[in-house]
Amino acid sequence: MYRKSNIEENRYANRKRKIIMISLAVFLLLASISSLILYYIFKEDPAQGNILVCDLTQEEVIKEFEDYNFKDRLVVDDYLFYGESLSIFKDEYDISKNDSLVGKTLLLANVCTGEEYHYLIDTDVDGQIVLESLPLGLYEVYINIDLVKKRVVGNENWIDSKILSKRNGSHRQVDVRFDKNIFDDKNHSAYLKDDYMFINVSEMDAEVDNYDLVIDPDFGFNDTGYFDNYGATFLGMVEADELYRMATIIKEDLESAGYKVLITRDSKDHIINSYGKEGRLAKAYESGANYYLELGFSDVFDEGLKVYKSSFTSNHFGASISDYLLKNTNLEKYHTNSLLKPLRYRDLDGVISIRETGGKALAAATYSELSSEANGSFAFNNRHGIESLLIQYISIKNEDEIKMFKENKDDYAHQTAAALIAYFEMGELNDLSN
Repeated sequence: MYRKSNIEENRYANRKRKIIMISLAVFLLLASISSLILYYIFKEDPAQGNILVCDLTQEEVIKEFEDYNFKDRLVVDDYLFYGESLSIFKDEYDISKNDSLVGKTLLLANVCTGEEYHYLIDTDVDGQIVLESLPLGLYEVYINIDLVKKRVVGNENWIDSKILSKRNGSHRQVDVRFDKNIFDDKNHSAYLKDDYMFINVSEMDAEVDNYDLVIDPDFGFNDTGYFDNYGATFLGMVEADELYRMATIIKEDLESAGYKVLITRDSKDHIINSYGKEGRLAKAYESGANYYLELGFSDVFDEGLKVYKSSFTSNHFGASISDYLLKNTNLEKYHTNSLLKPLRYRDLDGVISIRETGGKALAAATYSELSSEANGSFAFNNRHGIESLLIQYISIKNEDEIKMFKENKDDYAHQTAAALIAYFEMGELNDLSN
């Protein structure tokens, strides 16, 4: 009987097909991976601008400002910071003259929220924008002149930043830009037609090197070159030692509350002069602090707490501190008011620490040849002025006050720290006029 033979199966052919299929799969996988790697290497990153605007992408920013142009504009020639305030000027700033913008209304418009903030410009060097109370966001700047709302423009490109004192556990940064390139990216150059003024307020995530406050306990200097001056001795107390001790208590209290504080003298025996690159004033500027507090005693018989602030500034900071001390200690008011202005000499503040820490705002390094030579490199025309106070707790010529100080000096230091903390946390405690 005939039987049809079976075709012999090639086992090696099946194995070969499997090898080819696996090799092809591996090749395709490697090709896909290589393509992805090449894509990420050579792909174009999305356009990034010079500044983040609210929660908008760069493409949305470009679209938002594509027709940005104003017929009514105001060109300003100058600006400056004093403490935590910002001021702009139609003409170059001159401390002896009132700028033509005095009496006009300054308007900030928050691009992110649409909210508007209005400021009546007065003659004080801190009489315009109060930065510590400005919410986060990007702001356009306008001035109302003769019922016409004019967009503020710089006469040149300026970019500057101010780090505000710590509040609620963090710092904010204020960027001031007169800048036609503010929204530029790699596809857009000089996107705006003019150096429009913008103010950007942002939260800072990281810790900063800047100090919140500089404390300067008086004495411990040798400005004349002849002898070390530690002040007077009264009832067994030395002025320099007592003031340094108060400074350390204030510093400890503030640091416990999270603030960063610099004392100009490293120890009660430390000699550090006022002027020059190694002096107290230079240390204050280098610290980046917005506030400076000189501690001292009066050397005249008059009784009462004296708090001196610049004669060119508002009362806000000084009144907050003096009011707090009068309400929370047994210190008594000096005559009718403990907040005082220093006498002027050569039309400038007569208190060195107040004048020379004020930068351009208070014409620092212009009072004398000494101030010019010693402080000119860091203080002259410095747009970042420090707001300063001089506190004189008692008179060292008045025995009753000396005894009162000896019994209550720790309390005075603690309450000074508490006054500063209240000011930092609440901003301006009182809406006071001059």
